[in-house]
Amino acid sequence: MKKHLLLLLGVTFLLMPLACKHKPDHVVGDCTVSYSCVESYCIFNRIEAHYLDAIPDDYVHMPHYLNCIAIVCAGADSPVYNIFFLGDKKSEGAKMHRMIAEEYNDTSYNRSFCEPAQNAAIANRFNSLVCYKIDRNGVETDISDKLTYIAKSFIPFIENGYKEESNAKQKYDTFKSFEIKKVLSKITSKDLALIDCHGYYGGHILLQPIAPYKLEGQYKVVLKEYDRATKKEKTHEMLVKISK
Repeated sequence: MKKHLLLLLGVTFLLMPLACKHKPDHVVGDCTVSYSCVESYCIFNRIEAHYLDAIPDDYVHMPHYLNCIAIVCAGADSPVYNIFFLGDKKSEGAKMHRMIAEEYNDTSYNRSFCEPAQNAAIANRFNSLVCYKIDRNGVETDISDKLTYIAKSFIPFIENGYKEESNAKQKYDTFKSFEIKKVLSKITSKDLALIDCHGYYGGHILLQPIAPYKLEGQYKVVLKEYDRATKKEKTHEMLVKISK
């Protein structure tokens, strides 16, 4: 568990740009006005999965998501495109930030950010996510209908015109991301888009068993992604072994 927490801390450190040393794109007072509600777009080059069975003491006041599979996006050398780093609008970083914002229609926020890494999202273009149970003979069975997909996304906030609430049941946190909870077999690529980098405890995406199903044994998580650089689909396959 300590290893996974260190991984998450490493990702968090990655998302803390030194804004004071860089010329912002557009400044009002000490704040940067952004066309995008996502300050940092992060494209991670490593995806991992592990079993989450304990909550750190610092998180006891939060909802307890236990006994689930946590998917972590990591990689210390993963590129981060941050609004504070735009400086020259013709730079590759600025062009990439704008390109990603346009992909998700996140271009008319026009509000100020006053601290770095306030809103950070996973910008990998994930297409699908499936989980398989592997039996003793190595046979794989899709169990996506037995798991709940849980993640926080900026997409509902963007699609709602950057309003704080779309209705009484949909409330956003301080980072403007909304929790999505759906049966894994029912999710679409939209549910996998712009996932909040702050994540849950030891993961950015959680796969929680739907009672009475319980996680036990070996599983394979398959996450497919469209690679912008190669314009091809690539597959992340992760094994998770659970022993109780």
